[in-house]
Amino acid sequence: MRVAIIQAAWERNCTPYIPLNLLSLATYIKQKGHAPLVFDLNLIYRGSSLPEDFFISSARMIIARKPDVLAFSVVCNTLPTTLLVVEECKKFFPKLPVIFGGPGVAFEGEEVLKTFKNIDVIVRGEGELTLVDVLGSLQNNKPFGEIPGITYREGGIVISNPDRPVIGDLDDLPCVDYSLLPRIDEYEIFAVEAGRGCPFHCTFCSTSKMWGHKFRIKSPHKVAEEVKRAQAIIKDKDKIISIGHDHFLASRKNAEKFLKEIKGQRVKWNCFSRLESLDDNLIKKLKEANCQSVAVGIETASAKSQRQIKKNLPLEKLPDLLRAFDKHDVFAELSFTLGFPHEGEKELDQTLLLALRSKLHALSSDIRLGVLTLLKGTEMYQGSRHLMTGRILKEQGGLSPVVTNLPAEISLIKKYPHIFPSFFCLKNKAIKTHTVLKLRNLFSYLINIFPMTSLVLMRYQSLSPVELGLDLLSFYKKTRKFNWLSLPDDPSVATEGLRKYAADIKSQLVDEVFMHETLLWEGYLSKRPSGSNVQLAVYDHDVFSLAQALRAGKMTLPPKSRCYVAYVPGKRTEAVRLDYSDYRRLMCA
Repeated sequence: MRVAIIQAAWERNCTPYIPLNLLSLATYIKQKGHAPLVFDLNLIYRGSSLPEDFFISSARMIIARKPDVLAFSVVCNTLPTTLLVVEECKKFFPKLPVIFGGPGVAFEGEEVLKTFKNIDVIVRGEGELTLVDVLGSLQNNKPFGEIPGITYREGGIVISNPDRPVIGDLDDLPCVDYSLLPRIDEYEIFAVEAGRGCPFHCTFCSTSKMWGHKFRIKSPHKVAEEVKRAQAIIKDKDKIISIGHDHFLASRKNAEKFLKEIKGQRVKWNCFSRLESLDDNLIKKLKEANCQSVAVGIETASAKSQRQIKKNLPLEKLPDLLRAFDKHDVFAELSFTLGFPHEGEKELDQTLLLALRSKLHALSSDIRLGVLTLLKGTEMYQGSRHLMTGRILKEQGGLSPVVTNLPAEISLIKKYPHIFPSFFCLKNKAIKTHTVLKLRNLFSYLINIFPMTSLVLMRYQSLSPVELGLDLLSFYKKTRKFNWLSLPDDPSVATEGLRKYAADIKSQLVDEVFMHETLLWEGYLSKRPSGSNVQLAVYDHDVFSLAQALRAGKMTLPPKSRCYVAYVPGKRTEAVRLDYSDYRRLMCA
């Protein structure tokens, strides 16, 4: 059968990312004799203005290839757009079978099928074996009753068959066939699947339930071979290969075997892990194997909240780990989540404070703030869906940004909030969600560019992080510079507003710290070769001792002390302490 395997766009102009979900399914059904047709709408509409007939034009593009079956991979925020594309496809061929799969429909699939009549089958959990069985039944005009792992419609009645056991050994799956993916050279990030599932059960995450609460990882040799295969077809050797697994370093033994196999291959790659699996020695080995970055979810700095969301991280390890990342030149990506329904201002302050200090421990790190939205299949969804408001979270701050903002998509989401909960704000007794979103955007900017300035402003004015944020939001609103409903495309707009706010404080310390971080940021933006156009500055406060005090959370800041600094551009700008003679020599040069 000619099977169109389709992924709707995640968000407008997103970075093109190899769709492993599509490739894995397409490769498997091809081996079973079917003809897969892969459509990644993320790539097709990248960089182009969204046509008003987006759903019609997408349907025409798919139907033009004359598929026998439509199979859509769906996540939470692509469900509305996928349904609208299917509606248009059905106008061309009303009897064309439609199969949905993925985390966007894996949970409460009966409700989705009862609401939307254009879907014929929902594949729950792992898709390869189940999709082949469904295609076989369609091809031979047989009923679906004996196929495990599906929810389907038969004679107007929605039926859910028992779950299918997960694949025991993921090494048995074939390596993905990259030739099935059109325009492969346009992808900026390649990906290799290392495993499925997660050994943890965080209340806000659906990964564990999606894979039947089974944690499986491919053998180190299999992952290494797939990485090498991917590297062989990448023309631009600077492209990164992402190791696709929520906790790739869960097994130290397997991780070190993989690192030994990949070492010396000159493959640039990154991965995801958890705090407790990392240490200085492992980070050193990651660097030796050319790992570029590791993403780690922190979520909250509150010990109480860590227990409530069942994350239970040893947060005391974080400063040392960040310094190890910096020392070994491995990029750390930390993610925090704001807006948990049980959290108040105190917990929000703790999280923002830890994020600010984390940046000082590793200036090369990337600190990411998100706003919680509900995902079906999670424990938090079951306990918090009654807190949903009627307002859609359109801004790019939550887990489920609205993809197109076209009237048809907005109307569909508003009509069925119980089907699309991840698009809606949650009530929070302490702070309005709209304000949390603004604070998220403001602190995403402050943490990654002006962490020292923010901490000094808080200390100088005796403000908590939330109090500083609210004061800054009020200042920006008065000056009409920026409203922080979204992140600024040009950070200089926000920086000019912060400069005026800092100047109003009339503190030499604040002014000098702001100048110090401005020079660091401008040096990074310039991307000049190391050693060229070095910037020099002299301060009446020792910015290095100040940074150390702020990292440690000391209440008393160091006294005045003349400080000479050279800002050396490179991959990242380095601030170097000078003595007076070196400063004079560089000034004369």
